[in-house]
Amino acid sequence: MDTIPQLSEQTIRARFDPQSWQRGRQYARDGMITHARTQGMTLKADCIGSQPQPYRVEVTFSGKGIATAACSCPVGDGGHCKHTAALLLIWLERPETFVVLEAMDAALERRDKAELIALITQMLQRHPDLDILLEMPNSEPSPKPVNPAVYRRQIAKLLDREQYQWGNEIGIGWDLHKMIDTGNAFLRQRNYEAATGLYASVAAEIMEQYESFDDEEGTLLHVIEMCVVGLGNCLKGEKGRTDLREEIIEAIFGIFSFGMEWGDFDLDESIPDLLVRHTTTDEQRLLTEWVYTHMPPRTHGYMDYQRRAYGALLQLEGPTVDDATFLRICRETGRTQELVDRLLALGREDEAITEAEATDDRELLPMADLFLRHGLPEIAERLVRDRFARTDDIGMLHWLKAQAEARGDTGCALDLTVHLLHRQPSLVTYQEVRPETVAFLKQPKLRSVLIDVALNEGEIDEAITLALDAATALSFGAEQTIYGHGADRTLVVAQAAEATRPRGALALYQHHAEQLIAGRNRESYRQACIYLVKVRELYDGLDEYERWERYLSGLREKHRTLRALKEEMAAAGLVD
Repeated sequence: MDTIPQLSEQTIRARFDPQSWQRGRQYARDGMITHARTQGMTLKADCIGSQPQPYRVEVTFSGKGIATAACSCPVGDGGHCKHTAALLLIWLERPETFVVLEAMDAALERRDKAELIALITQMLQRHPDLDILLEMPNSEPSPKPVNPAVYRRQIAKLLDREQYQWGNEIGIGWDLHKMIDTGNAFLRQRNYEAATGLYASVAAEIMEQYESFDDEEGTLLHVIEMCVVGLGNCLKGEKGRTDLREEIIEAIFGIFSFGMEWGDFDLDESIPDLLVRHTTTDEQRLLTEWVYTHMPPRTHGYMDYQRRAYGALLQLEGPTVDDATFLRICRETGRTQELVDRLLALGREDEAITEAEATDDRELLPMADLFLRHGLPEIAERLVRDRFARTDDIGMLHWLKAQAEARGDTGCALDLTVHLLHRQPSLVTYQEVRPETVAFLKQPKLRSVLIDVALNEGEIDEAITLALDAATALSFGAEQTIYGHGADRTLVVAQAAEATRPRGALALYQHHAEQLIAGRNRESYRQACIYLVKVRELYDGLDEYERWERYLSGLREKHRTLRALKEEMAAAGLVD
């Protein structure tokens, strides 16, 4: 008899990311794993989690190790979650706590028909809701036709609102995954009718009742996505029956329409590709009718997105699609990029320009790129320049600069960079055009940018000169810089200069302290004394204490009538 192979902690740990591993270990310690059991080569358990219902965890082994694993939590596909880690750790550390169950197939095989009937009867008495399973077809090959209504009743039972509790989506998703597995079994047998009936029924029931559920984790939407994959495989596999293929296409289209209605269903790329690539000419005609029936009217905003999304379902290439048809479909469905691309290919430049000019700012640059690809750079740049003149979109300015650089027009690129600097003054932009923009940045309002540049480049002397100029201008009531107060910049430079340019720092701190004293209030005096202490320390560092005494004496004499200043100086230890 097969036995579960031995596991090491290292082997288990390698299966999980660090966070899942640590939280799984904590779950195992906290006793969150319940009803642990083995059945053949499979470990099974419930794990208490954040939802009202416990998660169901399973790990199946082969002779070489873990073959498959799954958990009913939102991230449990493949069994790489903390709940699976907890189950494996319990098996490693306390295997004796697992109840050993006989392998299900073996347990059923050794019973005769009467025993099986009695067993099933007992199960139905205990769980009456399972009677619906008696209607379900077996996934083994059978000549009996499959009735999709059976699936619908089973799924409706799972989604029964009267039995719904908040958080049940996880458990429902687990049960629906099991039904999808049955559909996959039909698919492997090439029983496309049975598989289609199951996939379509699961998706239809979920969509019909979806608004009633709080599918915050996207569990039910993921089940629908699995149905799309299954239906797509049915469409690819079924070549003969046109009625069944139409049923498959209609089911996929219904799911797509549901996604358009909800707006957060990420199938707007996979479904169009599937239907365009795997439908015949006749099927495309039918699909076109459905598209024009469901497509919303022209407007602005999300409705326009829906029109483009529906238009993506239509075949734009093929023997039955001439240029006129192609252009008509593009115009009717808002597929402007394809429209402009085809017009340019046909040499109808004036029409292409008209369509491009009508697009919004967000779409204009991709349109301009189309003109570039068709060898029309002058028109592309004119479109962007004209639009930029009206909207002042900074992205368009970057695009124009990139085009100038690409064609080697350094003069134009430099002019555009200067324009960018005017619009978005920054150190990076400045470095691109340093020689040409120094004069521009010497404007009083932009002097702080030059100070930042000087500090960034280690030009402390230049930064001191600029900061003193700014501080002097501020003392005469000049307008403050656009990047902060001039006083703030003075202190930044002074701090940077203390170690290597102490005299420059002295000058800046002295100027700042004197400006504070000019404020004529006690709080300003207190702040001024803080910086005067720094001045004294710098003089001490230069071994020029006598100069400090002369400076302080002159300052006291100048403000001899300010009693509050004298008190703050005494409090700061500047005077006796």
